[in-house]
Amino acid sequence: MCNIENADNINHVVVFMTGVSPFPEGYGCAVYFSWPVEGSRAWHLLGFLANDKPSAIFKVSGLKHGMFITFA
Repeated sequence: MCNIENADNINHVVVFMTGVSPFPEGYGCAVYFSWPVEGSRAWHLLGFLANDKPSAIFKVSGLKHGMFITFA
């Protein structure tokens, strides 16, 4: 998980695998973002990565402040 400072000022987030260690066959990861909502966090699925889709560009312009990205 990482905090994105000034999330209001970005339009896209790029996530990619380095290729050093691929996922086990048949596995991948989900990419989510979250923002604070009245003392808790609201999570939204951006998309996924897999060995046959090792990178993605996610549009995040206009989303809530304090966005976090996490990999599951």
